[in-house]
Amino acid sequence: MNNTYFAGDHHFGHANILTFCNRPFDTIEEHNEYLVEQHNKVVGKKDTVWFLGDVAFGKDNLKYILRMNGLKRLVLGNHDRYTTQSYINVGFTKILGMVFHSEFLLSHMPCHPNQMEYRCKANIHGHMHEKTMQDPKYINVSVDQLPNYAPISLVEIRSKIKIYLDK
Repeated sequence: MNNTYFAGDHHFGHANILTFCNRPFDTIEEHNEYLVEQHNKVVGKKDTVWFLGDVAFGKDNLKYILRMNGLKRLVLGNHDRYTTQSYINVGFTKILGMVFHSEFLLSHMPCHPNQMEYRCKANIHGHMHEKTMQDPKYINVSVDQLPNYAPISLVEIRSKIKIYLDK
């Protein structure tokens, strides 16, 4: 069975992210390689993976996406400023601003609560890195929130918030 995964804020090539978010790597190259390795340990070649923004700093750093498993989809973040073709060239099959997926709204930044009122049960997002909101309707999937910086599955997200979703 193919699975669906989520992760955001990879920041490939962004050396300052190591300091800004206390990522435990000596170099940005070590960081980049680790994120690819952890991704491929979790995501299979036929799985779907949603990147929730801020993929790379410097167009050359999009090359890391080519080495990552899965059917790749991108929800653009505030730092994703390259041409649509640049993202297609590295394997993204969908490139969106935000999208509804099952009972969730997928976005880079947390959405306004009114966006969820009648349309979905929760918002899977990135952007906040190591910070979280105190509302179970907001699920931050920045790699800074995820064990080993690896994507989290839809199954795992549902199990973590099952009590809320069943209401």
